[in-house]
Amino acid sequence: MYPQYQVYLSASIWETFGLTLLEAASYGLSLIGLNVHYGNQLFIEDGKNGYLVDYDHNADEEVVIHAMAEKIITYYSLTFEEEAAFHQHSRQLSHRFTEEKLLAEWQEFLKNS
Repeated sequence: MYPQYQVYLSASIWETFGLTLLEAASYGLSLIGLNVHYGNQLFIEDGKNGYLVDYDHNADEEVVIHAMAEKIITYYSLTFEEEAAFHQHSRQLSHRFTEEKLLAEWQEFLKNS
């Protein structure tokens, strides 16, 4: 499913690890999501592979929707080269979460505990 798209949008107001964000990044999709703790901040590097949309739990819903729309417009205003760089950066970012790297980090953690 992911290969047919250019960008992945996350409107989640609470995200832990964000497996779907990792999946989308591994396919090279650019990411746009709300600037909420954990998942989105872990996978979206603002201006490098997508955009984080300012979010406050007390914000008016219309303001948040407008801000998300602005980031989508900004994304689709990128040049071909800029968009390609976003896709490449997403792929590279996803490589931090390979099975081998995660296993090595857990082994190191357990060794030092």
